Amino acid sequence: MARRLCGADAALVWTPDPVRPTFTCTGAAGEGIRADAAALRPRGDGMARRLIRDHSAVFLAAAELLVTDDPWLTPAAQNFRACLAIPFESDGSVIGLAAILFREENTDADAALAAIAGFIPDAGKAIAREIAQDKRRPACSTRSSA
Repeated sequence: MARRLCGADAALVWTPDPVRPTFTCTGAAGEGIRADAAALRPRGDGMARRLIRDHSAVFLAAAELLVTDDPWLTPAAQNFRACLAIPFESDGSVIGLAAILFREENTDADAALAAIAGFIPDAGKAIAREIAQDKRRPACSTRSSA
């Protein structure tokens, strides 16, 4: 949805792993993105840490993407020329991250962010609802037979 709103070529969404201090890729759209639904990225490193700490979107141009060794950005660096990194929040906490990716190097970051500004709070609420539902779901149990 956000990808279409701001004219992006691809998007990735990351949500917290319930057990480990990582984010898991839970959504991917667009050509040229290596979608690995099981991919994990540390919460305390690189761009993920910056988004959690600052609670604000960050725009990265081609020059920044090409030299990054950030595990969160590496999949984007090879096929895209710009990235709008966005934190999703609920009740003052960052509960998800998105990478909105562009092939066009001269992307207008302010226009892209303005185009999805109304979507960001709704996405945060949706992620929060899903996390709350996951916490309420009964854990799988296994019975051992003797």
